[in-house]
Amino acid sequence: DVTGEFIREELVESFSDDTSAIKLTALKESEQLVLLQSLIMPKDEKIFMNAVFANDQKDYREFISSINRTKTWKEAIAVLDETLVAAKVDPYCKEAIRLSDIVYTRYYPPETTIVTF
Repeated sequence: DVTGEFIREELVESFSDDTSAIKLTALKESEQLVLLQSLIMPKDEKIFMNAVFANDQKDYREFISSINRTKTWKEAIAVLDETLVAAKVDPYCKEAIRLSDIVYTRYYPPETTIVTF
């Protein structure tokens, strides 16, 4: 039985952990969506370019633009699914899951915890 936590732990070993450092609070409050490329760290981008886009920068840029034009997670996941099918990439491979997680973060940024004393 594979859980989200297991997958998350496995991904932490190979992908950038800088995503947690992105400050999205003000953007969430204003209901604006950030550009997808601002959520993808350079290390992750190289992995995605190789594993998902076969080092085709044009396809990668088109994917980023398509996601940036979407207004909802539902629209974005449809674009992602279509991209993975076209590239013949297993949607359950760690690269596809990581890309999906980053796209998801665009629509549902992590909540921040305010600590008061």
